[in-house]
Amino acid sequence: MRRRRVTGPWAAALLLLAGCGGSRAPAATAGVDVAQVADAGDDAPAGGAPDGAHRGDAGDGGARPADTGAPHDAAADAGDGVAQPDGGTDGTGADTQPCGVWGAPVKHGKAPPPIDEASGLVVSAVDPGVLWTHNDGSDARLYAVQATTGKLLATLTFPGLLPPSQGDKADWEDLAAGPCGAGATSQRCLYIGDIGDNGEARETVRVFRIAEPDPAAGSAAVTQVETLVLSYPGSKRNSEALVVDASGVVWLLSKSKTTLRLYRAPFPPTPPAAGKPATATLELVAKVKPEAVMKDDAGRITAADWDVARQRLLLRTNADIWEVCLGPDATGAPGPGLPGLVDAPWHKITPADEPQGEAVAYSDAGIWHLSEGAWQRMFLLPRPK
Repeated sequence: MRRRRVTGPWAAALLLLAGCGGSRAPAATAGVDVAQVADAGDDAPAGGAPDGAHRGDAGDGGARPADTGAPHDAAADAGDGVAQPDGGTDGTGADTQPCGVWGAPVKHGKAPPPIDEASGLVVSAVDPGVLWTHNDGSDARLYAVQATTGKLLATLTFPGLLPPSQGDKADWEDLAAGPCGAGATSQRCLYIGDIGDNGEARETVRVFRIAEPDPAAGSAAVTQVETLVLSYPGSKRNSEALVVDASGVVWLLSKSKTTLRLYRAPFPPTPPAAGKPATATLELVAKVKPEAVMKDDAGRITAADWDVARQRLLLRTNADIWEVCLGPDATGAPGPGLPGLVDAPWHKITPADEPQGEAVAYSDAGIWHLSEGAWQRMFLLPRPK
């Protein structure tokens, strides 16, 4: 979870992309200090005290603002729509865009109430001008927002959601898009990460999978939900970063001051009996010492996104965005995929100035990001032409 202000990734040698640099002068840092992945028994607790709790931790909560109400101003400089990219790959699978090079932030609409702790972001597959998001904690709703205007288009509720393990509290932290299971009629699903564990005390965490609806269909109660209950090998972990690969494997990246741990578990292609969750133990894949790379961000990853087509990873911190390019290089040679974040350089991207960034997402147009807080602006870092 967050520290609230008073006011407002088999590591393989990576063939580096040619020409990293360019506009916005990204800071690339190679030579990440890597800790060898150990057996589960070596999965020792992370150093330091857990992150502080936020106002939603004390109980299931106080009332949130109504879904309608306060007027707000339209986006400044948003234009008539979202620009489309001119490039990306050269047809051979090689990624031709330099890693970490994105345009300056462009203002769009403001996220309306009841979105006041945005902590996950996915661009709609139906309408690329619509963003799916949710609040941090136990609000347990998804919201569809028109990015250019900030209009709330739909609210999804989950009346039949399985509760957390006894004594645990739900803590939704990130949102991802990925494939649906066998026999599904939808081509794309949304994965909701109830993965936060601020005190590192939860016995299990959960990932929910739902068919992605059309935002234009409006608000709805979602009853068809697949649940994957996950446990960590060894010590419990706090995570706010969830991505899903093309085969439906769920990847979590821990939030820690000292060591970032990358875990994975496959989401079963065939769901269990109705009303019953699937269970899995996460596999520890990699450990990374982030100090030399992230400096004052100190490894506090608050969100992530994975571009399946281009094999690029976004890592969000409260103040910055980091991009790690893990796909085919300029020659088309295969990249290492997600575990390669251990050896690959991390490129710093400077987003718009925000109170507390906890949501980031790739789109064909660029990188969207959004902060916690009421009436926060949605920003787009456009893909270079």
